[in-house]
Amino acid sequence: MYCGKIFVPPYKEEKGYFVKGQHEPLISEKLFWEVQDVLDGRKKKIKPKIVSNDDLPLRGFLKCPKCDRMLTGSSSRGKLGVYYNYYHCSSSCGVRFKAETVNEAFIKQLRYMSPKAGMVDVFIEAFIKDFNNKTKTQNAERANIIGEIDALNKRYQNALLKNADGEMADDDFKEVKKLTKGKIEALE
Repeated sequence: MYCGKIFVPPYKEEKGYFVKGQHEPLISEKLFWEVQDVLDGRKKKIKPKIVSNDDLPLRGFLKCPKCDRMLTGSSSRGKLGVYYNYYHCSSSCGVRFKAETVNEAFIKQLRYMSPKAGMVDVFIEAFIKDFNNKTKTQNAERANIIGEIDALNKRYQNALLKNADGEMADDDFKEVKKLTKGKIEALE
């Protein structure tokens, strides 16, 4: 079902098979089968490596300005035995930056981008107002549909009471029930 297909189980002498469903797939069929291979043990599980050195937190997140590869990081020991950290490119382009300078520049940029005191409430209010404006038509449509469902349920209840009181024939009641239930299911 995840990739838009439904399995039809084997019946008598027929084999089971997949058919295209009417629902929209959540993931691609290719991705679905790749995951099945991992789950069935036919493929190695991919374990993400999330290890960060405190001195090189941006390793793997910075692009090389010359060749667009991701910068890595390492430490070099100086003449006096002190270690210095650098972000550098793994290719031969020779790009190398002091980690301390890059980290400070990154923190400075984050501070510059963070909202000033009191502005967070203004942003939240603006986001909520924008969201409500964009979903106004959806909410109105939803309210109309709910109103129609309520009206159909009342019509069904009235027909049920009239049928129980003998004011409506059974055939007429069945027809009203069939029509109202069908419309309710379609609206839901």
